[in-house]
Amino acid sequence: MGFWSSVGSAIGSACSSIGSAISSACSSVVSGLASVITNSGPLISALAIAIPITGTLGKIVAALDVIGKILGVQEPNDKIEDIGDRVIQGQERGISPEAYATYQEYSAAIKSFELDPKRSGELSKEEKQIAGIMTQAWAFEEKFGTDGIGILTKTIESPDYFTGDRLASFLDKVESIADVVQYFDGKLSSNERNAVELKLIEAEKNLSPEKTNADIYKELDTYRHD
Repeated sequence: MGFWSSVGSAIGSACSSIGSAISSACSSVVSGLASVITNSGPLISALAIAIPITGTLGKIVAALDVIGKILGVQEPNDKIEDIGDRVIQGQERGISPEAYATYQEYSAAIKSFELDPKRSGELSKEEKQIAGIMTQAWAFEEKFGTDGIGILTKTIESPDYFTGDRLASFLDKVESIADVVQYFDGKLSSNERNAVELKLIEAEKNLSPEKTNADIYKELDTYRHD
């Protein structure tokens, strides 16, 4: 568990929770990625809570595989679990995120070698998923800043609500990813909130036509932090 001390005291306890669930290979990857992601604390704290809950990682990955492609941070044929496999095997070949200035450079490096099928079989699904989520967090932050980490963190915190289909519907209606994140963070002015809220209601209606406005308002209120 000693490697977690390098991540910093602010997120140390959350990292300890994650560390007990993954191998040293995956732990090294998470440590390296945490050091290159500017705002990794909330993300890691959310992951620490999510990991022990059966089935949660799968829901998170399913959602992120959808929105990552919509937002252009993930190639059409890429899957987060496969990215995680490459990240861990890359780390074992000396390809560490700390050595690269940008996510794009790092992504090219982990795609530059042939995966070892035997090693892929030895790594657990959970290890690959965790490494893949953390890697995509860097991609989201590089493209969208704090709001990129924000949308990932919300998906990790509430994967049953922030599903791939719902996020895709939201992002089809609102102006930007920042609108979604800042709405649910309660950071918009009253007028801005009302404008975004109308778009989110429209998006939810497209997704679930049977829902009443009252149902949708109740859901939005549940997940919005004022």
